[in-house]
Amino acid sequence: MKIKQFKLISFSSEYWKSHDLSLFLDNSDTKDKISRTMKIMEFLRGKIVSGEAKTDSAPGLYILKFCTSSKCVISLIAEVDYDEKGIFIPNEEIHPSKLIAYKRLFDSCRMQINPILTFYDGERPIREIVEPFMQKRPKIEADVNGAKYSLWEVKEPQELQILKNSLLPIDRLYIADGHHRFSVFSESSTKNTGIMVAITDSESIILASCHRIIMQNIAPNWKETIERYCILEKLDIDPDCVNATIIKLRNGEVYRAIFKYNIQENASFHEAIENDIIHSSFGIADMANKVFPLPGVLTINDSSSIFELYHDSSAIIFVPNIEIYEFLNTVKDGKKLPPTSTWFEPKIIDGFAMAKL
Repeated sequence: MKIKQFKLISFSSEYWKSHDLSLFLDNSDTKDKISRTMKIMEFLRGKIVSGEAKTDSAPGLYILKFCTSSKCVISLIAEVDYDEKGIFIPNEEIHPSKLIAYKRLFDSCRMQINPILTFYDGERPIREIVEPFMQKRPKIEADVNGAKYSLWEVKEPQELQILKNSLLPIDRLYIADGHHRFSVFSESSTKNTGIMVAITDSESIILASCHRIIMQNIAPNWKETIERYCILEKLDIDPDCVNATIIKLRNGEVYRAIFKYNIQENASFHEAIENDIIHSSFGIADMANKVFPLPGVLTINDSSSIFELYHDSSAIIFVPNIEIYEFLNTVKDGKKLPPTSTWFEPKIIDGFAMAKL
């Protein structure tokens, strides 16, 4: 994989300490994600024009250490040329309507407000590659919403070449976060331009299933329909953990749904949830606008707060987690998961690392 340096646009450490960050942090309600992204892009574009967000004078590569309470991830932020886009492995389908909306956003703003989060498998850990360049003081240090960010810049020609050579053996990058943005870029006819990516390894990524919130009244006969595909077991209390497909209704009813047929691959499992439960049993055809992912690592005990946030919702589908090796085996077989089947963390806050297109 060939990577290249670029001019990063960023705020100073002092900005992240002293300014109201509520616009960046409020990402709990995913049904309004497009409009929220537009607000952030317009806000950041204004900050770039005013000079509060500054563009580096010389291009470089960047090392980001990002620590939350559950994980500490190191990634290399670089650009990958459009003609190298074949190394990206999209592992999920995308909603066409969302792709159109994102295309309008990027055609309007012509900037990336965060890198596409990617990871590779089976090579040297990214920490081993970049650690020699993390001995000096970081360019930016910030504590944002309980997460600690540290960013180092690499600009010396010899150091840049060492990093570039270290990543040459990598020939596949799996997209963890940014499928729609990548699709917009990959369809572009723009030449001599790069895609800003954050590259890490599979051991550094937290993979969780992406649960679903249903924003439409479900079909009255859904129980009769679902029993064509699943054994439906009503539960008296919420289970302690998600070890099966759990359906929680707004009225408090809880059901465990066990598929009657054997599901081998993760792609098939998520297709079964989408087709047999959401579409056929619940009677919901509009997957893009009536079914939304639930952000973060959640439990069934979070149901009350989820229903309060999504006040027009009717049901939550909690999906069992999958292991990273299961995920990779599915993708390596050439299969794609349905839209928003997975949730990768930790996600980099919007605006911390930006680039012009």
